[in-house]
Amino acid sequence: MSGAAPADGIVDRIRNRLEGPNTYGNSGLFWAVFGIMVLGLALYPLSPTTSAFDVLTTTQYFALAFLALSLSIVWGYTGVLSFGQVAFFGVAAYTFGVIGINFSSAAGVTAAFFGAVIVGAGFAALLGYFMFYGGVRDVYVTIITLVVAMVLNTFMAQTAGSEWAIGEAALGGFNGMTNIPDLTFGVGETALVLDMVGLYYALLVLLVGTYLGLRVLVNSQLGMTMVAVREDEDRTATFGYNVPFIKLVSFTIGGGLAAAGGVFYASWGNFIDPSVFGILFGDRSNDRDRTNAHGTIRRFRPARSRVGVRHRRRPAHGRYPRDARRSRTVARQSGYRTARRPSPRTCRRRNARVSGHGGHCTMRDPSVNANRTASHNNRRSTAVISSE
Repeated sequence: MSGAAPADGIVDRIRNRLEGPNTYGNSGLFWAVFGIMVLGLALYPLSPTTSAFDVLTTTQYFALAFLALSLSIVWGYTGVLSFGQVAFFGVAAYTFGVIGINFSSAAGVTAAFFGAVIVGAGFAALLGYFMFYGGVRDVYVTIITLVVAMVLNTFMAQTAGSEWAIGEAALGGFNGMTNIPDLTFGVGETALVLDMVGLYYALLVLLVGTYLGLRVLVNSQLGMTMVAVREDEDRTATFGYNVPFIKLVSFTIGGGLAAAGGVFYASWGNFIDPSVFGILFGDRSNDRDRTNAHGTIRRFRPARSRVGVRHRRRPAHGRYPRDARRSRTVARQSGYRTARRPSPRTCRRRNARVSGHGGHCTMRDPSVNANRTASHNNRRSTAVISSE
């Protein structure tokens, strides 16, 4: 009995770090399903129906999942929509290829991995510093990051000549860089080379560890502040928080995650080309993020729309507000749906049903309408004669 109590205390402490208001899946059922899914992925390569192509394709998805997680942190939690994640992804992939090709030893490839991640995260920190401390906000951040990715795409596509080489690593232009080494950790003969199934399991472990680490991050004090910046940046600043610094930290973390994904992607195919900087590649990461990362860490909640009032339905009692009854245009601007004019039969039925309360329709006696029309025409003719 005494031995079970400390174990329960350890489990509770771990769950307290992993669970919180900023994450979904704070129940025992969620963790049971999560464990079953991880176990299924671990047994997937061992299945007799799983081919080498299936393992290779799933490994690619694992590498791209890091790109989706990076956008989940930057966009989903801090509210900064960035297309620059593909820029950090591609810069790290090319950096890994250049260092790995020129230093093809085990130690050189290991250094290439860490160097590429540092370069990608540093590039994100540099870009984020000039944007956030320069007062760039909202859609302008999205435009700048998109332009950066497009510039890199255009530049790398024209590096096909033999003069575009760094040591033994030819950039290759739109044909891409080939002969990128497999991911390796270690020194000398004891180094661990990750290829095919080995890379699959390595990325699975790293992906699960990264996911759990991000859950701890977003439920920490820093994560709470990131969510506050996403919800209301100005109010967060009035409470004394350094909003540009919070954005920069989140942007750098996202850049590091994207950089790690770029290294895994380049090592997976032993190849990289400028298409990783393209808009379509970035949109693929956004789609994965919307369907996967936000659903597992935290479903993305966009900012409250100021035009959402336009979608309100007509009140239950069937009447528009006084200002909305003035014209159909005003009704639209007030956010109420304008309906077609009801038929006379419908109006008579409604008037009979709600008599004494004004009714929904303004049916008048035909003779009254005729008298009003004649009076109106007389006034118009009188005005014309007087003007002449």
